[in-house]
Amino acid sequence: MVPDLTQLSGLDLHGGAPSAVTLTARIAHGLSSDKEERRAQSARLTQMWSEALTVWKDVEAAGRFLVRPHPMLEDRMPVDVVIQSAASANLVSDILRRLKHGSAA
Repeated sequence: MVPDLTQLSGLDLHGGAPSAVTLTARIAHGLSSDKEERRAQSARLTQMWSEALTVWKDVEAAGRFLVRPHPMLEDRMPVDVVIQSAASANLVSDILRRLKHGSAA
């Protein structure tokens, strides 16, 4: 069963793409008070959602990846790592690239 990504990550699995409203709601829950940083967080989430869909080609599988703790991220959820910073988002992006090419744990 796929967790409710609308609440956990701001990703809308049912529409197949992140909802701007739910992405904004995710970020508004105290993740940043700076408008520019909120925009950057939304952009990173949108990019990761797109990358995850490219890897799995399945909405539910991509969603599960983003909300499950990952050992290569010190058991943090990729969605939380992506929101943290651009450098952190690169870690998730690297995992997705490795998965795509068959070399990630």
